[in-house]
Amino acid sequence: MKRLLAGLFCCLLLFCGAGALAGCNAQQAQTISLLLSAEPATLDPQIAHGSDAATLIGALYEGLCRLDENGDAQPGVAESWEANSTNTQFTFHLREDAVWNGNVAALTGDSDDTAPTPVTASDFIYAWQRALDPATGSTSCAPLLCIENAPAIHAGTMDKSALGVEAPDDHTLVVHLSRSCPDFPEQTAATVCMPCSADFFASTAGKYGLERVSILGNGPFEIRRYGWEHGVSLSMAASDTYRGEAEAVPGALQVTFGAVTVDASDSEAAPPEGTDSASSAAAREVDTLTALSNGQIDAAAIPASRAEEAEAAGLTVQTSTDTTWGLCFHASGKFSSAALRQAFLQALDREALESLLPAGSIPAEDPLPPDTRFAGASYRDAAGGSFYMRESDGAAALYQSQNLGEFSVTLLCTEENKELASQMLANWNETFETYFSLEAVDEETLRARVEAGSFDVALYPLSAETADAGTALSHFLSGQNTNPTGISDPQFDSLLSGASTPAELAQAEKRLCDAAVFYPVYYVRHAFAAAPGISGVWMHGFCGGMDFLHAQKDGG
Repeated sequence: MKRLLAGLFCCLLLFCGAGALAGCNAQQAQTISLLLSAEPATLDPQIAHGSDAATLIGALYEGLCRLDENGDAQPGVAESWEANSTNTQFTFHLREDAVWNGNVAALTGDSDDTAPTPVTASDFIYAWQRALDPATGSTSCAPLLCIENAPAIHAGTMDKSALGVEAPDDHTLVVHLSRSCPDFPEQTAATVCMPCSADFFASTAGKYGLERVSILGNGPFEIRRYGWEHGVSLSMAASDTYRGEAEAVPGALQVTFGAVTVDASDSEAAPPEGTDSASSAAAREVDTLTALSNGQIDAAAIPASRAEEAEAAGLTVQTSTDTTWGLCFHASGKFSSAALRQAFLQALDREALESLLPAGSIPAEDPLPPDTRFAGASYRDAAGGSFYMRESDGAAALYQSQNLGEFSVTLLCTEENKELASQMLANWNETFETYFSLEAVDEETLRARVEAGSFDVALYPLSAETADAGTALSHFLSGQNTNPTGISDPQFDSLLSGASTPAELAQAEKRLCDAAVFYPVYYVRHAFAAAPGISGVWMHGFCGGMDFLHAQKDGG
């Protein structure tokens, strides 16, 4: 037996080479584990949203660019690119060896060929046209709205073939923008910008992104066979067909959805003090920071309020102030009158509201959060701010002009914001002496209700898909299902489409505040943490999730 094992080892050395063998063993040891709050509803890049989905899609797919640890664009499928002098046209040069992780014709039953199908410029054009097609119903396509004719296509007033993109050949993609966007390469790393094979998509018969067999990626990882237990876990292995700027460092990613659990029968997993035995089932949840500290998981999102605690525990923490919670009026419903919206805002006691903000939040002075960028630098520093509506001497006249009569309003909020929302109702009841009510729901329901236009006024989180200031403002363009307020404002549209500097974008942002459709109340941070000894996990705010391409453990 010893001679047999020795012989096998020698053969392996001859086959791989000693250095290659060491590399193989190191990669085999590199399984990075991560915790996501929940399994995304879909892994279809063109309609998925949120940082959990972005984490998985960023592992399974690759866009024209990837983001580095600073959020700057690095080569992805595009190995290089250039822009014109006004940053309104970008030409991307795709890698000639970029491929899908399978043969499309074989997967669709039209061939026995197993050679991976090349990723071409047409795959990006198809994906972007599909995302903007109103029939797709994508609410995450704001990163594409700066492309020529994109808003009209998404509003259903122009055919998708008119999108300002062209492919002179399979490996060249030219993008024409309607406004100057120096950060457009960063935009292409957003999940909605990932490529899509038209033939493979058609073969999935409406199930694209829902199961392993209905996913065809081109990224550094792919889902293992039988590696997806819905709602519980997802196992991915490094793809041997990936052709990027760098190979994936980990050999595998192991994803847990919801919470880390331990066997409650283990003596080291005793229930917390004060927990009765009846509540101690076969397994119990482990606090995320505890799971990170003891090595049960390697990376996870954590509450921003616990960032300092996590750092004190030796975890690597990254945060981003990337979301604005604000009062969002349904401007195509009961609040179609700008004077009425302004009167409601003027009735608010700002000081009282700020005393009730959630722990760890920051009072907001503008719709766009502090970490928003333009041309790779802070947008807020360049644009100035404090654009929100303040109390004024004309407030009384606004109040008196509103004859509300039997006018009724329901304020939609989350349970976390119930006390804050109640203060708003108290202000309005005192001022208008009419009927107002409050409805508290979970955040997912809140977002769905606002997206469907099924609300009067809501405390709503504005989260852009990228850090670009213009992308965040694009959510409010007329006729878009990305617009939480439903307002149609040609003046705002014109200001945004003509903006080429932070100062010009600020004019559009100020117009949004003057229209009184989204009143900023507070900013929140989102935080991610990596366990001690884990490096190379690049964490991106603005719904960007975590990137594990370069992740490794000490000694790996």
